[in-house]
Amino acid sequence: MDGKEIVWSADQDIYLKTNNGSIVLSGSDGTLIDVKRIPIATTRNNNYVTSQYKVCVCMPQGKLFRIPVPSGSNQRVFCHHINTSPTHNPCI
Repeated sequence: MDGKEIVWSADQDIYLKTNNGSIVLSGSDGTLIDVKRIPIATTRNNNYVTSQYKVCVCMPQGKLFRIPVPSGSNQRVFCHHINTSPTHNPCI
């Protein structure tokens, strides 16, 4: 599929599926993903305010979500450190 802009829309979720194990989005000027539309997952230690987020992928569903990254600290953030209760789990 060639083009400078690809717009996907659906009434439900959009999933990317691969037969060979990888999906590559590339372009000469880069690839833009509107992160404002990616849900924010709550982490186990979610007592900080930040403007930076890490983008994560639910496997094997392929759903994207983001988690807050604390600014000004050496605290590391991992995608599996999320609140997995049924009301907050971004992968369900």
